[in-house]
Amino acid sequence: MMKKNNYLAILILGLIMVTSCKKSTQADPKPEFQKYSEFIIQTEETSNEMEFIGRYIPGNIAQYPDDGFYLGKGKISRKGTTTGQEITIDFETGGVCTDGKFRSGKLLIEYNEANFDTMVRPQTYQLGEIDVRGNYSIGYVQGSDRLRLNFIALNGKLTKEGQYTVDFSLSRASEFVSGFATANDITDDVFNRKELVYNLTLNVDGKNSLLKVQGLGESKLQFSCSNRYYPVTGQLKVEMAGAGTTTAQNSFQLTFGTGSCNSVPVIN
Repeated sequence: MMKKNNYLAILILGLIMVTSCKKSTQADPKPEFQKYSEFIIQTEETSNEMEFIGRYIPGNIAQYPDDGFYLGKGKISRKGTTTGQEITIDFETGGVCTDGKFRSGKLLIEYNEANFDTMVRPQTYQLGEIDVRGNYSIGYVQGSDRLRLNFIALNGKLTKEGQYTVDFSLSRASEFVSGFATANDITDDVFNRKELVYNLTLNVDGKNSLLKVQGLGESKLQFSCSNRYYPVTGQLKVEMAGAGTTTAQNSFQLTFGTGSCNSVPVIN
């Protein structure tokens, strides 16, 4: 009986040690994933706004004329170049725009009237508390009658002073689904995006994290939503680069919604 009791005691002690080791090495990754998803969403919204500006401002002089305003605060000025137009949107020292967001600084748009290629370059541009930099390029697919385009962001950087920096690049294809025929009404415009790829480097409190993000299938932007820059559908696969293998510890999926406006993203 003594030997049996000793054996049981040793077995219980061993189970306790194994359980303790598992708890110490398998920390819940969800809080970290939540932080990463917030940076990805910020990158999405900022990039979508740059694409919107590059898509709508240059060719729509009726709605965005010289000396007119973008979102009620950004004064638009146009001048001719050898290839088309150079457009400046100047928010000056800043103010709250008609969409409720604070903006300051300038956006420079270079527009080629022959092939519609467009580059948006922030110039000391501030969106809320975020400093936005980078080069945002729109290239229309030949023969698509401006229904399809390729969007690329190079040297993208989002900085919230004293808190974090996000360096990123991205590429994606975008196509009109509806609304193209009503040029003076953007609220009925719907776009599908595909072939979405992000690379992000996050610096938070002096610690760097590398993320690789890939779109799974298509995602949709719907401009009838109050936040037209936020996807209403779509799913992203997010991997922490350099982790070696894709496991539950170093990857997750971010699902935006099922088609309704103001849906809350879900981490899968």
